Order: sequence, then C-alpha cells, then structure tokens
Amino acid sequence: MFTVLGPRDWTGGFFQSLGFRLVLPGSADPSLGEGYRKVSSEALAGLDADVVFLIASSRNTTAQARRDWQANPLAQRLNASRSGRVYVLDQQLFGRLRGPIGEELMIRELQRQWKP
Repeated sequence: MFTVLGPRDWTGGFFQSLGFRLVLPGSADPSLGEGYRKVSSEALAGLDADVVFLIASSRNTTAQARRDWQANPLAQRLNASRSGRVYVLDQQLFGRLRGPIGEELMIRELQRQWKP
C-alpha cells in the first residue's frame, strides 16, 4: 500500500507550489485525514504518472524504498519508472522540516536528483 499526498498536506502543497499537478485517486480514507489517499500497487499503476516522488518513511530507508519500487512489476509499468522519473526522498527532509530553511533544503535535494 502507498499513501498519496494531496495539496492539503504540507509536503503535497510544497510540490504543488513548484508547479506539479497532484493526483488523489479513489475515495477519502477517514483514518488518514483529509487530503490523503491510501492506494494499492494495482491502483497506483492505473494512474500512470509522469513523475513520482517516493518518500521513504518510518523504518524504511531511501535505499530500501528504491529496491522495493524497482522490484514491483506494477510500479515498473508507469511512465515515470520507464523514463527514470522516480525520485526517492527521505521523509525526515520532506515531511518533518517546515519553513523557509526546510524548503530550501528540499529544493536543493530535488535539484541534486533531477535529471533533465
């Protein structure tokens, strides 16, 4: 299962402010709060996003999240996976830091990873 962040989430709003269009599939999950969706790999594959920002959270490291994503055949069908546009980010930076200094660090990390 994946949790998809919407524009009402601080991190989702950050990505939207950068010009990304966020997609919230399915129906709201009251246990997650407004602006989030929990989706299966099958539902995620149906979105076929151009870019995926995969945020490793809890005990999952970015390296493990990348391996899990690469091992998921449904995730590999996405345009984002086929074109190398899956960015694995750390939740400590992209979920816990807030404010202008945090945003600057987030932008630097995106610039470091982004390949035109």
